[in-house]
Amino acid sequence: MTGENLFEGTWGFGHDTKMLSAEELGALLVTEAEARGPEEMSLEVECGDGVDTAAGDYDAECIAYADEGVEHLWLVTVGPADARLDIEVENAS
Repeated sequence: MTGENLFEGTWGFGHDTKMLSAEELGALLVTEAEARGPEEMSLEVECGDGVDTAAGDYDAECIAYADEGVEHLWLVTVGPADARLDIEVENAS
């Protein structure tokens, strides 16, 4: 665990699926955030929609609900990179 602050600035990671439903994207963000954030961090993420690079759908808005009950708006942008997907998470709140 890196203890990275995931609620400021922008962070990203790669993934191997180029189409994710809102539920799949939210679950993936939770897993990645909990692996990168402080050890004691837990959160929930809800996404308004998913992403599908084949259909030209590269953006999603998600809300992360952190331990302290604060909502953090995450603007998620995806793009193909070689045989995988690059996912960028920008904090908008």
